[in-house]
Amino acid sequence: MCVGSYRFCLALLLCLVTNISLAQPRRANLASLEAAYVRQFGLFSEWPADTFTSSSEPVMTCFIGNDKKGVGKTFRDAAQDPKFKIGARNVNVKLLVKSLSDDAEFFAKELIDCHILFVTD
Repeated sequence: MCVGSYRFCLALLLCLVTNISLAQPRRANLASLEAAYVRQFGLFSEWPADTFTSSSEPVMTCFIGNDKKGVGKTFRDAAQDPKFKIGARNVNVKLLVKSLSDDAEFFAKELIDCHILFVTD
């Protein structure tokens, strides 16, 4: 087939390889995967009946640490969408960019209302 025109065969092969590589699905980054895991964790969690003060109280999801991978920011950005819910509840996000060893009293006050806590690096 390509005996007479090696340039044509080479060009055809290059086109095929380029199209195949462009057709590969986009891979999610690690922050997106971890943020999705946090949401799934919330979907499969069962809280005691007295956890929420009302049926409209949102799930408070807290991220603590430096968040070098951006998991908390990714989750917060996703939670801006009104369709982003955990069960029937809206989601609030609290980002605490401090080390756990900084101030125990500060964290005791800030984390008391968290339903889900994710500790980042």
